[in-house]
Amino acid sequence: MPTSPGESILFIAPFPFFVWRGSPIRVRHDLEALSELGYRIDLLTVPLGEPIEIPGVTLHRVANPLRIRHMPIGPSWHKIVFDALLLKDAMILTRHRRFDFIHGVEDAGAVGMLVRKIRGGYLVFEKHSNASSYGGGLLRRMVLGAYRRVEGVVMRSADLVFAGPNVIGEVRERAPKTSAQLVTSIPSSRLEPDEGRKREIRADLGGDERVLLTYVGSFAQYQGIDILFEAIARVWPNHRETRFVIIGGSEGEIRERREWLARRGAEDAATFLGTMPPDEIPHYLAASDVLLSPRTGGPNPTKIFDYLKVGRAIVATDLPTNRGILDETTSVLTPPTPEGFADGIRVLLDDRERREALGAGGARLVAERYSFTTFRDAMAQGYRSLAQRS
Repeated sequence: MPTSPGESILFIAPFPFFVWRGSPIRVRHDLEALSELGYRIDLLTVPLGEPIEIPGVTLHRVANPLRIRHMPIGPSWHKIVFDALLLKDAMILTRHRRFDFIHGVEDAGAVGMLVRKIRGGYLVFEKHSNASSYGGGLLRRMVLGAYRRVEGVVMRSADLVFAGPNVIGEVRERAPKTSAQLVTSIPSSRLEPDEGRKREIRADLGGDERVLLTYVGSFAQYQGIDILFEAIARVWPNHRETRFVIIGGSEGEIRERREWLARRGAEDAATFLGTMPPDEIPHYLAASDVLLSPRTGGPNPTKIFDYLKVGRAIVATDLPTNRGILDETTSVLTPPTPEGFADGIRVLLDDRERREALGAGGARLVAERYSFTTFRDAMAQGYRSLAQRS
């Protein structure tokens, strides 16, 4: 049964849904948790992404008058267009129907704030990232600065803010009178790796004599993609037993990186697998020896939870976006430089015992702190706090 004064939620997600990346994965977990708790949810989102069936969730997509087919991560003019359309359709949905909660994610928090002001209900704001972490040129920084100011108004206006460990401190500092509930991300896939599939993958990638180091993610700059490839070029010449496995990237991006490695005599260092079905990824992670996160900014890295779940050692940049989840019991944390990241990789190449110890620490951490049950309970606690207030 619902744990709050009503049972209907207008949930506004301002990005493609569903696609296999951080914020959409987190929203899928939100919807699954709220559905299990007994809420009826109307999801309002953009006209991009694959359909996905979740019990108790009715999907609404805004129009696509500009025929946009791709929406980049971070601020863009696409978001301005779609946020306006989200506001229009939210007002239509709430014209003859009252929702008990308006739940807005990231920039849709401002949409939710305007809808709540006119239609009423509780405003729940969900914050995934720090705007300044996206970086960029002067114009981009100006846009992010303006967004940050709007976001501050939203946080102070909200009845409840959900935030992960890397941003909840900012929420409490900027909106000290607003109730803030810590809800950490969890592994993106609930699938357990298959031992037989793992053995097949290792054989395909060179067998047990190879040390497999795997990166999963897009080739966006905030992922630290330049650090990754600079580190590969530094490590591989003296460690030919390694094989870097790259999962992600478009055909053009992969071609560009292949050529970059070839110019440095390291064309055999990496195997590029491109994008793959999400349910295949856990098997590849489990088949690896070391997992890589060279990220330099951006949202909370969901893939870290997938890395931890399979019980493999991690090399990650020592920045808040990684440090909020990892520590020295689960990973080697390095400076966010090619040299530092390469040194972190070298630390683990010849130390199988340490790799196994770090991997075991990660698996324990997921079991204790990052299960779907703990995630659902945190969502319930936040919504219950509004019921108690009522």
